[in-house]
Amino acid sequence: MYHERFAISSHDVDPAGTLQPANLLRIMQETANHQMRDERPSYMELFDMGKAFLLSRMAVEVYAPLHQYEAVDSYTWPAAGRGATHYRCSCIQRGGEVVARGFGHWALVDTQTRRLLRVGEVPLHYSDGPLVELPGVRFQMPEALSEAGRHVVLYHEIDVNRHLNNTRYMDLLVDFLPERESHWVTGFSLHFLSEAPLGEELTVFSSGAQPEEGGGLRRFFRTERRDGRVNLEAAVRLTPRDPAAK
Repeated sequence: MYHERFAISSHDVDPAGTLQPANLLRIMQETANHQMRDERPSYMELFDMGKAFLLSRMAVEVYAPLHQYEAVDSYTWPAAGRGATHYRCSCIQRGGEVVARGFGHWALVDTQTRRLLRVGEVPLHYSDGPLVELPGVRFQMPEALSEAGRHVVLYHEIDVNRHLNNTRYMDLLVDFLPERESHWVTGFSLHFLSEAPLGEELTVFSSGAQPEEGGGLRRFFRTERRDGRVNLEAAVRLTPRDPAAK
């Protein structure tokens, strides 16, 4: 298990002062990148070897909102994988309290042949931990979705693979949430089906708001590329904001 400490900046929060979900995901993934950097091989060392980790599925649960200038302890660890699926778990704590968890399915890919590399095929030396799965990493999409808008992948959104970085997707989805002012994101699940390169125009489809217990709701999203290929499927859970909270 690997630990890193972060301070939430004023640039990481939304207008209500709550940590943006994409920035929570960035903290989790930056911690994982630090573990790879420190325990080897690093992400770029793997990349130079013609290999790359690609995120297939990700579920995140948020138990309490985080705010600007708060310090958080971020923990990450790989867990025993299966076949070509590499599992990684994340935990965010504030003052010893668990405020968020993440669980991801990753694939290690040969960047030249696009072949999936099985667990154990490439020697990795990262300190691991127990498998802590989250509900919702797999989810059922509703049939009825309507077009919500379009998004063109811009230069500042891509990573070293020259595709839309997976943490950017939550920024994109929040832009299409009608309830973003009245609700905050308390959970999301992402299923990545194809990459979106620089300049790709994505069509965003959204479901209606589905009510949940406690006044919350859930929305589903799908993004499609110009050629009709599905790029992403997602489920986002929202909870009403506390008007008294700051």
